[in-house]
Amino acid sequence: MSSLERLAPVPEARPVESPLRGRRYGADRLYLLPRDPRSVFAAWELSPSLHARAVEIARSRSASVRYVLAIERRDGEGSPEIPIAVVGIPDAVAGEGWYVSIARSGGECRAVLGLAFGRAIEPLIRSRWVPIPPEGPCP
Repeated sequence: MSSLERLAPVPEARPVESPLRGRRYGADRLYLLPRDPRSVFAAWELSPSLHARAVEIARSRSASVRYVLAIERRDGEGSPEIPIAVVGIPDAVAGEGWYVSIARSGGECRAVLGLAFGRAIEPLIRSRWVPIPPEGPCP
């Protein structure tokens, strides 16, 4: 490129639409990503309609809306699901993400975003099962 080409007027810029933007706008999402063998990252986006449903569920139980993020673990497909971590979420509607420490490596985990009623959790949305790496080398 020459100096004259650099001084030439720039063609009108047009915004480039991301191929992912808008494809799932307004859809509820929950993702779980393993960070290392002992921690995971959960990210979510809740639609206004799911939040309204959560408010109705809480109202029907005469309780306030208290969102929680639970991490469930299983050894493999068909084995029982065991909750291994539960974290209170102050504002799940804002669409944030949280790092969560887990007590055991290996197996598979998934995230469950729901409402807390005492020790019980009313699930609203679940992530897919993701493999968690083992702490040592694989056999």
